[in-house]
Amino acid sequence: MRKLLLLLTAILTIANLQKLTAQTLEPHWWQTNGVVKSIVKDTVNNIVYLGGNFTSIAPPVNFGAQLDLANGAQTPNFSEANDIIRTSLPDGSGGWFIGGDFTMVGDSIRQFIAHINSSGQVTNWKANANNSVRALAINGTTLYVGGSFTTIGGQTRNRIAALSAATGSINTWNPNANNNVYTIAVNSNTVYVGGAFTSIGGQTRNRIASLDATTGLATAWNKNADNTVWTIVLSPTSIYVGGDFIGISGQTRSRMAEFNISTGNMTTFYPGADGSVRTMVYSPTTTSLFVGGLFSTIGGGYYRNKIAEIYLGGSNATGWDPNANGNVHTLFFGWKYTLCWRRIY
Repeated sequence: MRKLLLLLTAILTIANLQKLTAQTLEPHWWQTNGVVKSIVKDTVNNIVYLGGNFTSIAPPVNFGAQLDLANGAQTPNFSEANDIIRTSLPDGSGGWFIGGDFTMVGDSIRQFIAHINSSGQVTNWKANANNSVRALAINGTTLYVGGSFTTIGGQTRNRIAALSAATGSINTWNPNANNNVYTIAVNSNTVYVGGAFTSIGGQTRNRIASLDATTGLATAWNKNADNTVWTIVLSPTSIYVGGDFIGISGQTRSRMAEFNISTGNMTTFYPGADGSVRTMVYSPTTTSLFVGGLFSTIGGGYYRNKIAEIYLGGSNATGWDPNANGNVHTLFFGWKYTLCWRRIY
């Protein structure tokens, strides 16, 4: 009799397990930051009450979310990537181009690059790459892409390419970098790029280069950084460069430098960060440069943990001091919406 009861118990347990494994997890169910010990559902009002050792509850954010700048609310049912998003760029119509290490966005195969519309849904735009996309820049109808890939849009393109922003089709522009491209900035018919490369556009160019937007060939501008360039930002008059370098253009510039956009010559601007500069954004309203990275002092020796504002009338840090307790890899000025993402190094 005991054996029969044990057998029936085992059969019922297996049956229940089979029922459980057939269930589908709700991907947008809100998550707590601690243990949940009790759950009660009010079936009349369709409300679920939770209790436990948590202090906050919020919608899940895996690798990316679109947030309203006014109230921080997430766009519902935003198409999630299945791996790290490393860069994003507004498409001019409320949507985004995104690049990173992902191979799926929502339910669609999108390898390392994708387009998301203003409703947060992945579109039919497709230009699959074979490795990580790390930089995006747009100029008119052309989307410039940089990263670690060697094919994109069905063609061989070593770490840098140009695509149609409308269709994702690749064009003939082919500078052919011999190592990773981490940043791209465009000024009219000139494309400025930075990264870990030592050859690009048919010439020796150590980690920073200027390319012709039509031919893809390197221009005569040759500034020769001695270590990785992570970020290039343009103002109406200047080219700002940040990275791991100590020497650039034959002079000492600890991780930040400025070049005149008209002459191409280096200026006296010298904030001197003590650690890597990974991201910068130019603010025309304050005539300053917001900077993020791995540093702890910058702008004349001021203590600024990982994030700072640099006054462009000189080289000193302003009084703005958010004092981040972790590395800052991206900064962005947004309008109605901004895209945030989880970035891991």
